[in-house]
Amino acid sequence: MFECKFHSGQFFKTLVDTISSFIEDGALMAKPDGLELRAIEQSRVAMIDLSVSRDMCETYECDEEVELKINFNDLSKFVRGSSGSEEVFLRYIAETNKLQIKFKGKSTRTFSIPLLEEVTCESIENVNLSSEIEIVLDTSVLSTAIKDADLVGEVVNFMVQQDNNQFSLEANSERGDVQIEFEEEPVRNDADGDVTATYSLDFLTKILKASSLSDQVILEFSLNNPIILTFLIENEESNGKVAYFLAPQVREEEELEEEEEYDEEDDEEEM
Repeated sequence: MFECKFHSGQFFKTLVDTISSFIEDGALMAKPDGLELRAIEQSRVAMIDLSVSRDMCETYECDEEVELKINFNDLSKFVRGSSGSEEVFLRYIAETNKLQIKFKGKSTRTFSIPLLEEVTCESIENVNLSSEIEIVLDTSVLSTAIKDADLVGEVVNFMVQQDNNQFSLEANSERGDVQIEFEEEPVRNDADGDVTATYSLDFLTKILKASSLSDQVILEFSLNNPIILTFLIENEESNGKVAYFLAPQVREEEELEEEEEYDEEDDEEEM
C-alpha cells in the first residue's frame, strides 16, 4: 500500500508543476523511505532527478515499493485549481490501478486518475557526472539572470575566468547582447583555464520553475559537459532535492571556422 499527506499543498503544487513542465509522463517510485523520480525527457536533452524523504510528509505509509506510472500533464490539470493552503492526500488504489488525490480545505475534493501501462519518458538509475566548476547562487539571482538572457538569445554562455575566478553569463543575438557578472565566486574550480559552456535558455527557463522549492541552487558544469542544477528541499526534520542535468549546446567546427573567417574579414576591412 501507499498513501501520504503533504505538509503543504503549495509544495505539492510546485512539485507537480516542476515535473509536468519537463516531462509528459514518468514513473514515480513510492518507496518505504520516500518518493523518487528519475527520467529523461523525450528529446533526451535533459534529465530530472527528484527525491522527497518520507519525513517531508505529515504522514507517510508505504510497506513495499510501488511504481506509479503517471501522466503528469493530466495530474497538473487537477492540481492547478487547488489552493496552496489546502491539505493534499495521495493514495494508490491497487484494485483499479488508480492514484487518488484528495484536496481538503473548506471543502473536500477527491479525484482518481488511471495510471499508465507504459510511460514514454525513460527511467534511469543514478547518474554520476564529474564537473570542474561548482557555484552556489540565490535562486532569485539566477532566475533574473536567465530572464535577462532570454530577452536577446536562445542560448546562454556560462563563463568562469581563471585569472580572477569571475563567474558570468552572456547571451548574444541579432536582438542584442547581455552580460551578467555575479558577486559569488565558484566554491570549486578545477579547470586549467577559462571555462565557457553553452546551454538552452528554453530548458533553463523550465528548470527554474523549481526555484520556489529552495532559496539556493547549486550549479556544476564544465566545457562541453552537461550542467547540473540542484535545488535542495529542506525543512526542520528532513530534506530532499530536485536536480536537473542539461546537455550543452556544442558548437560545430564548421560554425567556428565560419565565425573565424568572418572575424578575419572584419579585421581586413578595418585595416
